[in-house]
Amino acid sequence: MFSQPIVRKASLTSMDLSDLKPNDKAVIQSISTDAPGVERLMMMGLVEGTEIVFVRASLGGDPLEFQVYGTALSLRKEQAQQFKIEPIPING
Repeated sequence: MFSQPIVRKASLTSMDLSDLKPNDKAVIQSISTDAPGVERLMMMGLVEGTEIVFVRASLGGDPLEFQVYGTALSLRKEQAQQFKIEPIPING
């Protein structure tokens, strides 16, 4: 007689590179090119579809270190926020 409640998946909040924790992996989904210096970072390999690993943050939390194509790359938190990502789940 009673109907089952409708369960809806909550939409995932938009994540950016600054939201990652150490050893998290993600794929860049979109980039805000309005911020200064973003085009230079894109030329260094930070483009849509790129897999990136968050290595660590400095003691004060800024800058952030990432690994891209086997190379360490440090970004300011403000720069990292321009790159929207999709996390890659950890298997196992």
